[in-house]
Amino acid sequence: IALIEQGSKAVGQMFSSLFFPIIPFLLQLVVVGWFLVVALYLSSWGEQEYRVSFKNNRDCSDFEACSRTLNDSIPQAYQSNDTCTPQEFEPCKTVCPEAMCQFVKYTKNKDYSWMQFVNVFGLYWGVFFFSAFAEIVLAGVFSQWYWTFNKKTDLPDCS
Repeated sequence: IALIEQGSKAVGQMFSSLFFPIIPFLLQLVVVGWFLVVALYLSSWGEQEYRVSFKNNRDCSDFEACSRTLNDSIPQAYQSNDTCTPQEFEPCKTVCPEAMCQFVKYTKNKDYSWMQFVNVFGLYWGVFFFSAFAEIVLAGVFSQWYWTFNKKTDLPDCS
């Protein structure tokens, strides 16, 4: 009961200690926001994959521009769902408007898992750092109040 009485006296004399936890909370929100931004960036971090598609199941293999050379061999016509690059596919698109080289997905980078791990570690480290920061600041404030003999003259003002 004596500790509760001393604690209530301390909070009564240092009323700003009730509002201080808002600052670390806002800093934790900044850490979480940074985590989300980095996670979104990492989710789009990779090579773009494009695939061939044809409108109305049109066959454009009759056009010479709609063929590619694989492994220095005989030119082969693009088939539906083949991988492509927009730059190499442009001649086929001009002679056969039904042919398209469409973006499908981002392929994962080899460092993707490692970078996500680092990002999650940074999230936990940042959140717990600011939580501990709040605890140590409040512990210092209340210990200074408790160990000050003349509380009316020896405590510093906020002004």
